[in-house]
Amino acid sequence: MADKRTAQQEAGHLDPAWDSIDILVFVSQLATAWAGQLDLVDAAADQARDPSPAARRAAVVAAVQRLFPATAGDAGVGAGS
Repeated sequence: MADKRTAQQEAGHLDPAWDSIDILVFVSQLATAWAGQLDLVDAAADQARDPSPAARRAAVVAAVQRLFPATAGDAGVGAGS
């Protein structure tokens, strides 16, 4: 993972401030928070705009894109997903 991260950073696709472990922890915990707490999703279903798995996935993708913004004018991590 470190080689790919370094290549992405050198190409300007990922901010060089991030280490591989930072990315791994943030992304896995965001996904786990949504996937592992279906009871909370069910409890808030009448308050959520869209409680579907697709909407939760889209929220995680949007958060990851904001956490790991592109540099040098690139679209960023997960762009086009």
